Order: sequence, then C-alpha cells, then structure tokens
Amino acid sequence: MNERIENAMKNARASLEIDGLYLTEAQIQLVRDRLKGKITEEEFLKKAYDMATNKDKK
Repeated sequence: MNERIENAMKNARASLEIDGLYLTEAQIQLVRDRLKGKITEEEFLKKAYDMATNKDKK
C-alpha cells in the first residue's frame, strides 16, 4: 500500500507542478497521513483549512 500511495503522490505532485503549483512538505505529509488512515477525513479537512488560512502557524 505504501508504494501505491507514494506513486499516487508522485503523480499528483507532477500534475500540480505542470500548472505551477507546489506543495509544502507539511501538505504532502498531511495527505499521506490521510491516505494511510492515520487521521480521519474530518481531521484532514480541518488541518487543510488551517494550513490554507495560516491558522496552523502560531
């Protein structure tokens, strides 16, 4: 499963980079955590929102 996740992440990153969009390591880790079931969808959405609105920075 890890190999499938990493391949999916690689493909997604490449697609985004073609459009000039780049992910931070924190964003990448957040997606990995969700795909691996380490966090719930609700937790993922909250953390993604916090990242997008800079609420994760103190």
